[in-house]
Amino acid sequence: MRKIAWILIPVLLASIIILLMFVEVPYNIRSKGIAMPLKEWGLNKTTGGTLTNVLEDHLAGSINQYKLMEFQRGDMISILFNHELFEHQQVQAGDTIAVVISLDQRMQLIEMQGDMMQQYALLDVTLTGDKPEAIQAALDKVDMARQELATQELLTQRIIHLYEQELVSQQEYEMAVNDLMVKKFALEIAQSNYEAIAAGEKTEEAEVIRTRIASLERRIEQLEEQINAMNVLSPINGQIIRKYDMNGNRMDEVIRIADLSSMLIFTPVDAWQSVYIQPGMQVQIQTETSTRKISGKVIALDNSVQMINRRPKIFVTIQTENHRQGQLLPGMVVDTRITADTLSIKDYLLRITRVVYQNQ
Repeated sequence: MRKIAWILIPVLLASIIILLMFVEVPYNIRSKGIAMPLKEWGLNKTTGGTLTNVLEDHLAGSINQYKLMEFQRGDMISILFNHELFEHQQVQAGDTIAVVISLDQRMQLIEMQGDMMQQYALLDVTLTGDKPEAIQAALDKVDMARQELATQELLTQRIIHLYEQELVSQQEYEMAVNDLMVKKFALEIAQSNYEAIAAGEKTEEAEVIRTRIASLERRIEQLEEQINAMNVLSPINGQIIRKYDMNGNRMDEVIRIADLSSMLIFTPVDAWQSVYIQPGMQVQIQTETSTRKISGKVIALDNSVQMINRRPKIFVTIQTENHRQGQLLPGMVVDTRITADTLSIKDYLLRITRVVYQNQ
């Protein structure tokens, strides 16, 4: 019996040595992480009445776009949102989120367009002159414009009275005021056109008039670009994300769009373990709402340390590879398992011993 024991003991020792030195097992680093979209774009309102929109690139860790939209005091602003997008939730880059209408800018545009029409009429009279029939027709247009203005003044006064009693909407009130301004400008244009035709003399001012027309055209083009630039467009493809506070009320965000084509996971690991992690390592991601595992890979490690629960941590950025739409949502907390490398059982036990020591 002793002879057999003396034979088995060396065999057993040799087996343990072989097992410790040559058999390899994977070394996994586990942690909790938070899911974030690749990019996010948000339109926010401030207490001062300004609108800001910010485009965040979580993959690059930077803000790619920041715009501030301010309006002049006394200017009447209307913001018309594209409610069809809110119903479908899916947004494409370049889709119009909202149209911003400034009454001051609209009035400036109408005034400049009227001035340009007047200059064209002056140029035509300067170059060709007009017959009495054309003068009478221009006078008739003045009379018609004057009658239309009188009618619009009565209608606008009625709308203002109803608006003060809250019997009509603000949009109807703004349209009535806008129409009144248009009629006033139309009368001024008709009168200017009549005066230009009545003069009917060729002058040497044709070139000066052409210069005025060219200047007005440039100013009109610049103002139209400014008006179009006020419209809010989505810079990314994505999905509308809704956020509410603890009371169930919408937050100060007007709208937020997230690119969910791929998701990022930001997970903290112990600083001493970061030396075992390299970009490209495979990761298994598990959510609390599904048993299906999601694959991912490490794409970056932070180069700074943060203290979490009084322990030094480094954040690892993971990008998903096969997640289904809706399986991961922004802000969701998930379990991550990074396959760092393979170790012999001896090295594995030594590293696990260090883990236990560090967690004490």
